Amino acid sequence: ITKNFTESLAAYQQAIGLWQKLIDGNPKVATFQSSLALAYNNQGNVYRDTGDLAEALKSRQEAIKLYERLTKENPSIPGYLTELASSYHNLGVDQLQKESREDARAAFDQSIEICERLVRDYPALTQPAVQLAASYSNRAMLLQREDAARAMEDFDRAIANLDAVLRQTVAHTEATLRLARPHLDRAALRTQPSVLQREASLQDCQRAIELLTPILEGDETYPEARALLARAYFVRGTALDQLERYDDALPDWQQALELHATPDRAKILSSLEVGSELIRMRQLRQLGLGHAFDPRLLRILDARFELVGRHGGAA
Repeated sequence: ITKNFTESLAAYQQAIGLWQKLIDGNPKVATFQSSLALAYNNQGNVYRDTGDLAEALKSRQEAIKLYERLTKENPSIPGYLTELASSYHNLGVDQLQKESREDARAAFDQSIEICERLVRDYPALTQPAVQLAASYSNRAMLLQREDAARAMEDFDRAIANLDAVLRQTVAHTEATLRLARPHLDRAALRTQPSVLQREASLQDCQRAIELLTPILEGDETYPEARALLARAYFVRGTALDQLERYDDALPDWQQALELHATPDRAKILSSLEVGSELIRMRQLRQLGLGHAFDPRLLRILDARFELVGRHGGAA
C-alpha cells in the first residue's frame, strides 16, 4: 500500500469514527447517516484499489445498510435511493473483481431495479439515468461470455439512457465518456465469432470517435478520453480487418498506438509491443511474406485497451 492509500484510509477511518459519534448522540439526523455512508463507500473504493476486496465488501455492506435505512425513513428524497443504487453497483464491481460472478450479477440487478424506478418517477434527474447505464454496461460485460444476446440488450439499454441524458444536458463530459464506453464494448462484442456484426461494429466505433474527439480538442491530454479513443480506433481496425479491408485497418491500429504515446506509456508498454507485432504481421501477410496471423494477439491487445479505457489510462 502506498503512502497516499495509507493516508486516504486513515482519513476515511477517522471520518467514520467522527460521524458514528455524531449519530450516537443524534440518531435521527439523516445528514449524519448519509455522510457516514459516503465515508464507507469512499473507504471501499480505497480498499478495492489496494486489492483488499474483503474489506471493500465490508465497507459496501455498511454503506448499503445505512442507505436502506435512509430510504425507508425518507421515501420522498430520491438522492438516497440514487446513492443506494450506486452502492449496489460498487458492490457488484467488487464482487466481479473477486470473480464472484453470481453475487456480482445480483448486485447489478439490484442497482438496475432501483435506478429504473428512479428514472420512471423522476425523469428530470440525470444521475439515476447515468448510474442505470453504468449498471447495464457492467452486467452486459458479465453476460457477454455466456449470453451474447442478453449482453447486447443491456448495451442497447445503457446507450439509450445516456443518449437521453445528453439530450437533456449541455457539455456533460461524464455522460459523454460513459456513452462512449458501451458503444466500444458493444463494438468489440460485435467482432466476436458468436456475433459477427462487423458493419454495426464500425458504426459503434464511429459514434465513439465522434463523442470523444471534441473532448480531446478541448484538452488533448485528457487521459480517459485518450484511452477510450485509442480503443475506438483499435476495435474499428479489428472490424475492418475482419472485413478484409486491410489498407483501412492498419492506419486505425497505428492511430490507436499513437494515442497511447503519452508520458504514461511505460504502463502499457506490453500493449504497444503486441500492437507493433500485430501490425508487422499484417504488413508481412499483405506482402505475402508472413504466415497466418495469430488471432490471440487481437484478443490480448483489445483486453488491454479495454482495461486502460475503464481506468482512465492509469492502468
